[in-house]
Amino acid sequence: MMSGRPLPRLVAGAFSALVLLSSCGPTLEPTLSSIQAVIFDEGCTAGSCHGEVDPQAGLDLSTQAASYAGLVGVEAEDIADTVRVVPGDPDSSGLYMVLLGPIGESRQMPIGEELSEDEREAVRQWIADGAAEGRCCTARAEATSAH
Repeated sequence: MMSGRPLPRLVAGAFSALVLLSSCGPTLEPTLSSIQAVIFDEGCTAGSCHGEVDPQAGLDLSTQAASYAGLVGVEAEDIADTVRVVPGDPDSSGLYMVLLGPIGESRQMPIGEELSEDEREAVRQWIADGAAEGRCCTARAEATSAH
């Protein structure tokens, strides 16, 4: 006969595993919604640098809509002759460039702590995929190229 002890330990262990998994935060994908949640909300707006009140370099990253409006096709204020995000071209996009190192009058972003390789790659891939505003960029790019 089974004692009452192993089952509570098993339940407690399973509960602990669920708590750990649920506290991992949002998954990073090469979409603006994911980049907003994982990178912009957690780092860029947390220190008030790019929040909606007096954002640095005029770049408000406080919401997904504000981020898209301030990034895609917009001339960078602090990097001469550079567009912040050039859809399809991460190497010409000021956003991606400042994640790799200082450029023009802009320091490497975010200030104080570099993004991980996975975070930089998600931004690069989002731009390369066409910098779509919504969640899905690959399907939209495929639909556009099919016509």
